[in-house]
Amino acid sequence: MSEQRGLGNKFKRLFLEEEGGEAAPPASAAEEVAALAQAANAPHDPAQPAATQTAATGAGAPPLPNVEPAKLDFKDIYKTAGLAEDDLAQVDRVEKLLRTLPANLPLETQKQILEGTLKTFGVDPQRIRDSIKRQQRALAAWTGVVKQDADKRDAEAHARIESLRAEALKLEHAIEERARSRAAVELACKSQGDAVGRILDFLPAAAPESK
Repeated sequence: MSEQRGLGNKFKRLFLEEEGGEAAPPASAAEEVAALAQAANAPHDPAQPAATQTAATGAGAPPLPNVEPAKLDFKDIYKTAGLAEDDLAQVDRVEKLLRTLPANLPLETQKQILEGTLKTFGVDPQRIRDSIKRQQRALAAWTGVVKQDADKRDAEAHARIESLRAEALKLEHAIEERARSRAAVELACKSQGDAVGRILDFLPAAAPESK
């Protein structure tokens, strides 16, 4: 829960900075998140290769096998990004309308139906378009925040693993050294025992004990 709250704070700081509002002094990690947000909000540059732009937004990575989509509170993400509830409601209504249309209906017919509906209710299509673009930027920025946080934690975990490996090697070396030391003591004691034992061969037999 605290981890999710921390990500939300980074995300909120990111959009406060974009809107020129006051935000808490950003840490170095937050500065990296802001850079991700700038890349996510940058307009499409035809001169830049598509693969490069995809990498900048943190999207387009191949999905891992056996991974289900996360259960996210998208409304909260959009709200944090500054989208108004009215704008979100309009996009939601358009989405629901499109879902009710038959799948085999020609695309042009679907567009005409949607256009007519928007005109009937006095909705500016450009407003819908702008809202969707802001939603997409918010989602790209959230993905960037999560990725940046995961990369930081992964780096810390890898550093910890390397530290543990080094410690394990030291312990294994100590075990090996003790084994060598023990074997050396046993060998020395055996050699000394054999050496003094050979003297017994030169000594006269012990006198029998009197009863």
